[in-house]
Formats: sequence, structure tokens, C-alpha cells
Amino acid sequence: MRVKKIQYLLTPCLFLFNSLLFADTGIAVFSAYTYINDLGLSLQDAANNKTISRSGIKLGVNANWSDINYQGGSSVVLFVNQDTDLNDDRNIRDIGLSALYLQALSKKWLLRSHLGIEQYRNDVLLSTSFDGLSVNLTAGYMGAENSGVDIKLKQSYENHQQDSRDQYNTSRGLLFLSYYFPSNNSPQWSMQIQRQYNNANDSARDYVSNLISIAYKNWRYKSLQANFILQQRKDIYALSDPQTRRDKLSFFALDILKPINKQWLFRTSLSAGYFDSNFSNQTQDYLQITIGVQTQL
Repeated sequence: MRVKKIQYLLTPCLFLFNSLLFADTGIAVFSAYTYINDLGLSLQDAANNKTISRSGIKLGVNANWSDINYQGGSSVVLFVNQDTDLNDDRNIRDIGLSALYLQALSKKWLLRSHLGIEQYRNDVLLSTSFDGLSVNLTAGYMGAENSGVDIKLKQSYENHQQDSRDQYNTSRGLLFLSYYFPSNNSPQWSMQIQRQYNNANDSARDYVSNLISIAYKNWRYKSLQANFILQQRKDIYALSDPQTRRDKLSFFALDILKPINKQWLFRTSLSAGYFDSNFSNQTQDYLQITIGVQTQL
């Protein structure tokens, strides 16, 4: 009963090495090999014109406390991630703390409020490092046969002051809608649409982003579990010259989980796709891989 009531407010996350959520109190530890062929593309760094490939070893800890029942409740999550570059000393660190409050408004409607703070440091693309604050509000509706709808509003603020040659502040506004198709079994299809506004005191970083995706989660074969998502994102930058920059990233992502024993879990994630832009006629392939293990203490 409790799982059914909260599942629609927990947006499916296929990149689970970056964001782990647990329904109960505990500490999760994970380690993984990571590779990406274009770091700037994954971070939506329009100011970066170089293709930077990177491989590293990621270590992370997620500590979660929660008290949630069928009427609602609260949860607090602390996460610390360190991604160490295998080729040089340019590492990536991410620390965050978030608090969530969940309230059942009726048998069909749930409301989730979320507040988070984050410190992100990227030695490879220093200008993407930031200190951030985010707030969001999600309304969830539950229909027949496990169908449902999520409607989320999010506002975030980022202070990018770590690169003395490229300092700026930015705010992002986001509207997200997810529909979960009816399903009598655990596997379920869902569809997401999203619109995001990015406003910075550096006009070259202002953009409007539109995203559409379709996902299939909780597919199982014996002890194997898999999630799949197909997504397309379009970013529109209003430049000072008459030309408007339009970027498009289309990709699929596959997340596979398999228990090793009662305590350890093997997990691998693969994202592959294609990027093109009318800005300098830029086109390229996109690839991101994460392979690792996790356990919950």
C-alpha cells in the first residue's frame, strides 16, 4: 500500500549512480567506472567548444533517513560523490543535502515538496562548478491499474564563481509532466515532457530547453532488472547576432541491475545517441557508460 502511494512522486531515474533514493533509513555505498565522450555536452555547457572525453572511478555515499507511511511523511538525504580522473588530477566532486515532505491530500492525490542545497566542483570544466539551491513542488495523481500523473514545478539558483575568467550566476525554472500508462504488472511505460528556462547574467548562457521522453521501467527476467528510456532534448539559445543557436541531443539510456548476493548489487548504465547543432554545423556521437557495484549498510 505504501509503495503504491509514493511511486508516482519518485520520478524514474535511470542514471542511478548519480542519484540514489531508498524508501527506508540507511546508508548506501557505491563504486563505479565511468566514461563519457563529451563532458561539456552532458552538462549543457554552451560556452565550451571543445570535445572532452573522460574516464574515471566514482565513489559515493548516500545517507537517507525517512519516516513515510500511507498518509505521507518526510525524508532527508545526504550524498557525497567523488569521481577521480584516471588520466590526470582533474576530478569531479558533488556534495548535497535535501529534505522532502510528502502529504496525501486524498485517496487519489499526493503532494511532495522538496528543498535541496548542493556544491558541485568540476576541475575539467571549472566554469560549470557551482553552489546551488533548489526548491520544487510535485503533485501526483493515481488512477486505475497503476496509472498516474506527476506535475512538477522547480526553481533553482546557481552561483558559478570558481573560474576567475568566467564567473556568472544563473536561475532555472522548470515545468515537468509525467504520465504513467495503466499496467497490471510491475513493468510500466511512462511518458515525460519538460520545459526549462535558464536565465544567466551572461546572455550567452540563456536558453530554453524542451524535452520529451518515453521510458519502460522494472522489466525483469529472473534476477535481472532493467530500465530503458528514449529521449530527445532541444536547447534554443538567443545569441546577440541574428542567428539563433539550436542544439538537439537524441539518445537512449539502458540501466541494468543484478544482485550479486544479499548485500551487493551490480549495476551498469549505458547512454548513447547523437548531437547536432546549427552553430558551426556541429554534429557528433554521444556515449556515456557507468559500470559498478553498490551496497546498502
